[in-house]
Amino acid sequence: MIHTRHCLEDVDLVLSAMVSSGAVVEWVRELAGFGDVVEFDKAVSPDRPGRLLLIPAFAGERTPTWDVTARGAIVGLDLGVDAGDLALAVYEGTALGLKDNLERLESVVGELGPGRSVGGGAKSHSWAQIKADVLGVPIEVPHIGHGAAVGAALLAGMATGLWSGIEAARAAVGEEHVRFEPDPKLASQYSERLEHYRVLQGALPPITRALKQKPQEGELGGA
Repeated sequence: MIHTRHCLEDVDLVLSAMVSSGAVVEWVRELAGFGDVVEFDKAVSPDRPGRLLLIPAFAGERTPTWDVTARGAIVGLDLGVDAGDLALAVYEGTALGLKDNLERLESVVGELGPGRSVGGGAKSHSWAQIKADVLGVPIEVPHIGHGAAVGAALLAGMATGLWSGIEAARAAVGEEHVRFEPDPKLASQYSERLEHYRVLQGALPPITRALKQKPQEGELGGA
């Protein structure tokens, strides 16, 4: 994980950071020809867990593997796979990556509480519900959904005296807009799926490195 001191006194930050969650969602959305998030959400297959397993490290990965050469994979493809299956796979795969990170984090800091979803991805109710089911905890979406920008504004307000302290600042933006509760049955199934995710993630590096090797002089590349 990433550990750093916060600008607030006696506060530490322990962070996980996946490189390309949003970018991979956008890649699938554009590849499948969906116009926007609403259209994309409507297409997500309702049969969960899905028939595909996706590793979202399409541009290298930070936590937990710290591998700049990492690449993604989609396993389980057959001739019956459609755009809805791909949409579900990218939502599930990114959520499983998050669960992989948070389980490792829990082993150090203890049990984590409800999650809070902010940023552009929080507009997707399908993704938020899948995160709740995969993580096995409620996912809250606040009324003010911009993460880093709002955080910076709160800190500026505290520095200038607009708010007396952190609790007052939190109260200004902490109102919940919607909450997604996990389905215990699906949470159990996704815990099993996480083990397959980790096996696949661990098996990929030598394969992806081999695929990136250039043919030696005098050898023919693949046709």
